[in-house]
Amino acid sequence: MARIAESDEFYEEIIPKGISRDERLICRQGYAGLLWTKQFFHYVIENWLQGDNGAPPSPARLHGRNADWQHFFARDILSMPDKWEYPWFAAWDTAFHMIPFAALDPDFTKHQLLLLLREWYMHPNGQLPAYEWIFSDVNPPVHAWAVWRVYKIADPKGQRDLLFLERAFQKLLLNFTWWVNRKGVEGRHVFGGGFLGLDNIGVFDRSHALPGGGHLNQADGTAWMASFCLTMLAMALELALEKPAYEDIASKFFEHFVNICDAINSLGGTGLWDSEDGFYYNQLIINHREPIPLGIRSLVGLLDPKEFLSNFGIRSLSKAHEAKPFVFEHAGQRHEIPTPRARRPPTCSAATPTGRTCCYSTNISTRKPAKVSVLPTKPAGPRWSSASSANAARNSCIPSPRAPPTTRELPGQSMSHRLRRM
Repeated sequence: MARIAESDEFYEEIIPKGISRDERLICRQGYAGLLWTKQFFHYVIENWLQGDNGAPPSPARLHGRNADWQHFFARDILSMPDKWEYPWFAAWDTAFHMIPFAALDPDFTKHQLLLLLREWYMHPNGQLPAYEWIFSDVNPPVHAWAVWRVYKIADPKGQRDLLFLERAFQKLLLNFTWWVNRKGVEGRHVFGGGFLGLDNIGVFDRSHALPGGGHLNQADGTAWMASFCLTMLAMALELALEKPAYEDIASKFFEHFVNICDAINSLGGTGLWDSEDGFYYNQLIINHREPIPLGIRSLVGLLDPKEFLSNFGIRSLSKAHEAKPFVFEHAGQRHEIPTPRARRPPTCSAATPTGRTCCYSTNISTRKPAKVSVLPTKPAGPRWSSASSANAARNSCIPSPRAPPTTRELPGQSMSHRLRRM
């Protein structure tokens, strides 16, 4: 009974006042679940590569997953995604967990966020380890956002932990640089990233090799980097109140954010924006040729309530694809979203010459391609749709050059308002 009383007293201080009994129960159960996820995690890559129980290491292990993370040394209490169902390390789950954890145990929360940035976790190149089974995978860059939110939640204004913020900021600079150098392939302020937490919204697996050895310009990867910039800008401005030297790095992140907003809307004429569809589409680049917009209406493009809201929450993939699957074909391989069903749309070769790459959305009721994008075999020149016939341009899902979105359409148009709120 004494321990129950202690627990009641603890949650009485933590749970907000003025809510109903049922709401208090939900809060208590949620907080209890967070505390339950704390688990000892012991994983030393150098030892793991040497084999088990005196047996020689296998070549598969020596050259397999995490083999290039030999610096990694974990022997800590960590917040797991779920100690019972998902008892493994995952950095971006931890970042999200730390927001509510800040009300429970601020010191543990700050320690967790700093721990993942330490040199025995973070790769020497600046990458944060993703999750246990493949550290080199890429998740959205949410660690900076978690640090910033915990900094503001854990302590009252005027008593906030600037040392925690500065220690995290210094290491996050390395992580930001890794993103710019590794995921901004062409150095033009649009980014890839692969999986990024959405594994069911692409026509192919974004974490593996892409058709034709290409790379993606991702709307979500670019948007995440814009968000990363804004968070680092806010942190730099906060630190600059005490240390003016941070003003210079603040202006750097401001400039970078503006460049990203400009690139996603105007790079190559229209960026990733399709003004006809009112949507941001990922682009596939093969052999440095003209970008192929992948006309998949997913959550990363823009939220249309009619397409993405359902009775059970928010869809990752638009309901429009229930009737109009998206098909991509290259070098004899076919990719389709949603997954193939009984009534398949026509093949690419029926709509375009052989030896070319095409992608199209298909109306199942008519079984005819609604939009076709063709990648010519000739080297890149002007945008293909504008250099081809008028009829081809009308049918192409590569947007013809058109005026970029107005300032009112840019995602950064409320930047000054956000800066004031920071």
